[in-house]
Amino acid sequence: MMRKLLVFLIPIFLVMCTQERHAYGADPWQCGTPLLIRDVNTGINRLGQKDIKTGGALLVDEHAPAAPVQLGQIDRFFIHIPEMEVKATCVAISEHLYVYIENSVQHLLTDAEAASIAREFDARIYPQVRKWIGSEFRPGLDRDNRITLLMHDVGMNASGRDYGGYFAPADQLPTEHNSNRREMLFMDIYQFRERTRHTFYSSLAHEFAHLVNWFQNGGTTDQRWLEEGIACFAEWAVYGNVHTIYVDGYLAAPEVSLTYANTHNVYYGGAFLLLLYLYEQYGGAPLIRRIVEEDTLGQQAIENALATMQSIAARGTAPRLTVTTPQFANVFLNWGFANWLNNTTRAKHLGYQNLRNRKSTATVQRVRTYPNSADTLPVEMWGAHYILFQNLPPTLEIALSGNEVGNLYAATLYLPLQTVPTGIEFDAQNNGKTRLEGLQRNGQIILLVTADAPQMLQYVAVGEPSAPELPSIGEPRQPPQSRGEPQTVAFSLGNRTQPSAKKSNVSYILEPMTQLHLASNYHDVALHLTETGEPYLCAASDWGMEMFALTDAGKPARVGEIATPGKAQAVAVDADTAYVADGEGGVHLIAINSPTAPKIVKTLGGFTNAHKVHIADGKVYVLGFEHDGEGGLLVFNQPDTQNVPIPRARRFFKTAGIPLHISTADDAIYLSDNRQGLRILKPSPLGNFVTEGIVPLLAHDFVVTATDTAFVAGGNFRVVDIQIQDENPPGPAAREPVPRVLQPEVVASLDTPGLATGIQLHNDTVYLTDRQAGLHLVDVRNPQQPQWISSQPTFGNANDVALWNNFAYIADGKGGIQTVDVSTPHAPKWTHRYAADGTTYGLDVVSERAVYIANGTGGLKTIELTTPHDGTVTQTLPLPASATTIRIARLQSAPTGELGHGFVATETGMSIVDLASNTLVTHIPTANPVMDITLHEGYAYLCADSVIVVELDR
Repeated sequence: MMRKLLVFLIPIFLVMCTQERHAYGADPWQCGTPLLIRDVNTGINRLGQKDIKTGGALLVDEHAPAAPVQLGQIDRFFIHIPEMEVKATCVAISEHLYVYIENSVQHLLTDAEAASIAREFDARIYPQVRKWIGSEFRPGLDRDNRITLLMHDVGMNASGRDYGGYFAPADQLPTEHNSNRREMLFMDIYQFRERTRHTFYSSLAHEFAHLVNWFQNGGTTDQRWLEEGIACFAEWAVYGNVHTIYVDGYLAAPEVSLTYANTHNVYYGGAFLLLLYLYEQYGGAPLIRRIVEEDTLGQQAIENALATMQSIAARGTAPRLTVTTPQFANVFLNWGFANWLNNTTRAKHLGYQNLRNRKSTATVQRVRTYPNSADTLPVEMWGAHYILFQNLPPTLEIALSGNEVGNLYAATLYLPLQTVPTGIEFDAQNNGKTRLEGLQRNGQIILLVTADAPQMLQYVAVGEPSAPELPSIGEPRQPPQSRGEPQTVAFSLGNRTQPSAKKSNVSYILEPMTQLHLASNYHDVALHLTETGEPYLCAASDWGMEMFALTDAGKPARVGEIATPGKAQAVAVDADTAYVADGEGGVHLIAINSPTAPKIVKTLGGFTNAHKVHIADGKVYVLGFEHDGEGGLLVFNQPDTQNVPIPRARRFFKTAGIPLHISTADDAIYLSDNRQGLRILKPSPLGNFVTEGIVPLLAHDFVVTATDTAFVAGGNFRVVDIQIQDENPPGPAAREPVPRVLQPEVVASLDTPGLATGIQLHNDTVYLTDRQAGLHLVDVRNPQQPQWISSQPTFGNANDVALWNNFAYIADGKGGIQTVDVSTPHAPKWTHRYAADGTTYGLDVVSERAVYIANGTGGLKTIELTTPHDGTVTQTLPLPASATTIRIARLQSAPTGELGHGFVATETGMSIVDLASNTLVTHIPTANPVMDITLHEGYAYLCADSVIVVELDR
């Protein structure tokens, strides 16, 4: 299984090295992924999802394959740190690698050294990384199985002290202006000169692991902690390399959140340790590979991988602590005790076989007198909090309690006698209690506490004899239900053919007549209220705009659609008009007074690629950029857009980078781009703009309040205080008015596991979309101390959110439109998913009236035709895996007159479908994806690496 491919941010994965290291060297090594994933160019032209594993049609460049590279060949490449174009010479070619050296530093790499890099990559890095975590995209965007490695001066600092290398997914996106259109890695030539070869090669393995993981995740990064953990695990698996400085850093402060802290100690220390423990205790290499392959991300990927591989995980040595503890929490507690002791001679699950002499050095609370006064301890989400009880009485009771939001998990280990931790049961009110008997005074008890949401833990311990009785707790709480699936799923049916927006082929005089969309990639949503108060949702979905009725607010129903000639990326609504930023198609004004039949009435030009639109105070603000990457802001008078045949922009502002978002408040314009950050502008009487302040902060989306506070989604969540100096400061002497000076300042932040890119504010609650983790709710009643409330994962990549009544509607990329009930903020409920994923890979026609389409992750779809070029999607059948090809035939054993059967090629085998009943009859598994099927005289011939023959009539 592969995650859906959706690209909104173009992250760059880097290795940062500052001094020498060996296999277990204590160097301050850093990968720049967590930083630069927020700072680089945004992928405005987003591609499809997930289906790249089974054919890659969405990613393959439409141009012919490049000619084979020759030694000495000079080519032009984009580098990304810094962003510029360079010339480089090919100096080595091997079975799996091209080695290029940038021409200005060509003297720093000999031909023999280049050849040794290629040999090491072929002999060790390439096969071992693929063995441990999977394959890269083959045959690749350029239809060449070789990886391109470009050696250059990363950072242009003439040293290896900073970034040692990187992987830029932009190179795999052919529509990006700075794409090299190939699978490519970049390494620093100065690091190669100044470090050991072991340092260089392990860093190269790290970056190759990022490339593979990007593809295995379907073209999206994992949550940041797990993304870096997997790359570091690959370094260990290939070269035995451990970044001990970060391992030790994490073990010194394990109370930080594993999933939210976003620190180097977590990325390269804690996350690596967890994966190593999972490898040793819960399933070995197959489990690691399954985690990488999982559709879900982060913690949920580990949960799902463990559930999928129960037969393997059951052979692990780590015990199950309580029946009500979820598997991830159970793993976390066992892992926490292993970090505390790291002593496999006591018990295998209490340490690491492959990492000796590393254990927790954390400063912990100690209790030596009983009863102790009730103590309070903040517990971070998936942080490891230890409490040590010494000078023990014969019997000890410990009571714990937490907040109403979230769940505490805890266990004890009595030393030196106990080898299996004792789990503590909690009731529905988050109260837990345990009783330990037969204790020795010189023994000690380790209490380990964690939580799935931030908690304020209170605990008390009493000893016997003469111990006061602790309050009893209620019935054990039920295991929390999985939040990985919505309550109901609606499939996209009723889509109708529309006049094609594609241009005719002049060379052959072939003109597309109609088109029928079978999948949507949702980027943006906006609420529309009719004059009678009926609510509708407008969604920009790549191929066009869709309308959803919110008559039943918990189950949006698609009622209308309109195709656009470009790629619909954003939508804003004013009265009965929707303004859609349509990429190269411009900005369309679409009449939506009839939601079931939206109609384009006018198009605004100005940018080669329009990707954001905002309406306020009688103005239409359009963000866009040109093919060369230059972009900015165009401002139209809104009445002109309605009344003038060819409206022209009244103002223009050029941004330093690609513009990301725009908002307005009072007379100020807030504009962000990917280079300078958030800029505050004020229109001048001369027709241009005056910059009043800049916040060097990446801002993909933001909301500005009436109290001059900006809530920013920019990778993480940030709160900006926009401080204004009065135009006439008070004083004894009158002075001439001076322009106001803005001094914006980041006053608070809240890290997120993935990339926060969308934001809404309602009733002091921020609704934050996170592309890798779904929807976060944040309490901002005190803006300087935002508090996480809850999270709800989604199926795809959450891009944007709109609110109506007690529901949040999420534009979830290829995951569809997700509906979340947020009436109880601390316990959101995923109530509905409108599924519209998949990519058309193959089709077969049964008659003049029916077409069956292998729709990738969308399964098998049926189109009923009224004319040869008009029809409607009438049925969808989900399949066990992504569908790539369909062939239709009637089996000899089938009753006469039946439609026959569909034989569908999928990434896991061949599915046989009864077309009459639209049901799955059986699935024949294969070891490799089935790329094509041929039927002949009762046999199916499957192209699945080798040819597999299946007898059909048996």
